[in-house]
Amino acid sequence: MSKNQAFNWPEYDESDPGHAALMGFLALDVQHDPKYINEIIAALGDIKMGKIEQWQGGGNAYFCELSLQGAQFETAYDVGEDEIPLVTLSDFEQAVLAWRKDCEIT
Repeated sequence: MSKNQAFNWPEYDESDPGHAALMGFLALDVQHDPKYINEIIAALGDIKMGKIEQWQGGGNAYFCELSLQGAQFETAYDVGEDEIPLVTLSDFEQAVLAWRKDCEIT
């Protein structure tokens, strides 16, 4: 990630709780781990092709569940939110691909 620029992707909406959770998931849990990034991209492809129904992943801060309905995020800590943030699969894919590019991982 550029040291002079904050990460975002073309459809990023800072007022969307799902986008905020996705940003946290990428920054805090996925980080710059090429193996994890590529695992997520492979799972996205498998979901879109119908090979799997869902994928789950997480780390120290977030738990993410992917399905055709989108990406849902739960925090590993209580933040007092009743609603679980949801991001469309398309937005999730755009963000992960942008994250991979920003991390310079192929």
